[in-house]
Amino acid sequence: MQSHLLTMPEVLVEPRFESPTAAPTAAAAATPTATTTATPTATTSTMAAAVLRLPGRAAEIAAYGALLGQRESTVPAIFVYGHTATGKTLVVKSVLRHHNVRHAYVSCVDKYTLRLLFEAVLDQLFGHVPSQADGFTSRVRCDNLSDFVSLLVEAIDTVPAEQRSSSLPAASSGQVHQPTVHLVFDNAERLRDFSTATLLPALLRLRELTMRNICVTLISELVWDKFRAGTGAPDPYVMYFAPYSQAVSVEIIAAERPALQVPSELFQEFIKLLWNVFHGPCRDLNELRHLAQLLFPVYCEPVLQGTVESSDSVRLWRHIDPYFRKVLAKLYLREISDSEWGRVQQQAHEFAASGTSSASIGKVQRRISDRCCKVNLDSQF
Repeated sequence: MQSHLLTMPEVLVEPRFESPTAAPTAAAAATPTATTTATPTATTSTMAAAVLRLPGRAAEIAAYGALLGQRESTVPAIFVYGHTATGKTLVVKSVLRHHNVRHAYVSCVDKYTLRLLFEAVLDQLFGHVPSQADGFTSRVRCDNLSDFVSLLVEAIDTVPAEQRSSSLPAASSGQVHQPTVHLVFDNAERLRDFSTATLLPALLRLRELTMRNICVTLISELVWDKFRAGTGAPDPYVMYFAPYSQAVSVEIIAAERPALQVPSELFQEFIKLLWNVFHGPCRDLNELRHLAQLLFPVYCEPVLQGTVESSDSVRLWRHIDPYFRKVLAKLYLREISDSEWGRVQQQAHEFAASGTSSASIGKVQRRISDRCCKVNLDSQF
């Protein structure tokens, strides 16, 4: 079976749904011909709300919603991949919640053994939440693949009371047209580290093994070719999340503007400046968000002190340039946290409020800079 590669452009255009009947057409246009029979069930208003919460991912939301399709007819496996911090997990979880489908989500980072992995899936499907009353134990013990398949059938056929509704009927044994149950495995590249080589092929064939309507979604930063092991496992439907464009990245970071008494336009300009300096060596949006929270208060110091106008971009650049140079040498190392940086910044402001001389304040700021961005060349060797 050939895998289908869904490649999205870097600059995404949000689809305009003029009516509920127009939504499936737009979503189907974003998917290959082989899967155009699957159509999203979202209404115009709710889908638009999902797009507004996830800027730059309108096409992916529509495409993944189309892959879910009708409750009784979906693809058996979906592989979602892309660079870190591109919204893969957020889109998958948001669309599943929006469509109100029964699903289980596990991260393969903290579920590092077969038992932890299987029991986490089963507990969610059974509706069991480990608590102090039961000693934080799972509802069932499962530490091998054979038991997982049999218990998975039992969990699917047993619908928790809080999930029972007219739109989610209980499944009968061997029922073909039952609502699809979705299993999501995040950080799926960790599945390759498990001792059994049959785990990944078995997950991709869960629909065949259980005779139940199951769709498995794997989320990873690696391409699908890295998962091929010559075991004859079927290829999933492959979906690619392209990196965010500059405009979308600026929009996402701007949503977390620090609470400072400065014009909002100043933060927008700072983010664009930060992007132009760091987007080459650092494409991780989480790291850029961290740097924005870390360096924007420093960038605003001359404005808050009244020594520089907020429109004087040249002097503001000269002020922040040394900090940018030091941070570039220590990307990803996180030698100081956001909270610690906030405390030392507050200390500097207290010095200023107490009437301390500008020379003393300068010493405090230099000490903060050295603590945050110190360059220890010996550690590079």
